[in-house]
Amino acid sequence: MQISDSALIGAIITGILGLAGVVATAIIGFRSKLAEDTTKRIELLMQDQNQDISDLRGEVKDLRREVEAVREESRRWRSLLDIALANIRSWVAWNAGGRHGEPPGVRDELVEHLHPGPHPREPPE
Repeated sequence: MQISDSALIGAIITGILGLAGVVATAIIGFRSKLAEDTTKRIELLMQDQNQDISDLRGEVKDLRREVEAVREESRRWRSLLDIALANIRSWVAWNAGGRHGEPPGVRDELVEHLHPGPHPREPPE
């Protein structure tokens, strides 16, 4: 049995087209798999970033609380400083007038901070 040239050419073309289809399907499948893997990696990265953002928000809230506590402590110490300065001014004016003893108007809020005992006290709590 002899195969004609046209049948042989048709078979070759059909084989080439079939092979091209298989290669195209393989390339599309590979790209699809690659895209799927990339999508999964991006989703995992986004989840990690969202967790990091949530952690940072928590840390920022904690830092804001700490800053507010420091501000409050600063206000307390500023108040004590204002009292001390007022007392010093009273003593200076009292002594400048040639008087002795404790001047009127000296506030005693500082006594526990000025005379803490044998060791300096920590700031008031």
